[in-house]
Amino acid sequence: MIMYKRKITLEDVANLDDGEELIYYKTDNIAITINQSNDRYIVRKKQIADNDLMDEVFLKTVDEVIDFIEN
Repeated sequence: MIMYKRKITLEDVANLDDGEELIYYKTDNIAITINQSNDRYIVRKKQIADNDLMDEVFLKTVDEVIDFIEN
């Protein structure tokens, strides 16, 4: 597990190995987890306080992941 509390970069996501999880703290109450599986990225947005899943998407490219996180 790798955790960041800064702006995420293309290299962060591109260097993610299969089975490894990247956790990005977007705000003090929203975290984004990124996993890579079968040549796609699983991105989940969660509320930290109650671990409530807000959104889950399946993306194919690193650029799509970055766009999803920044918006």
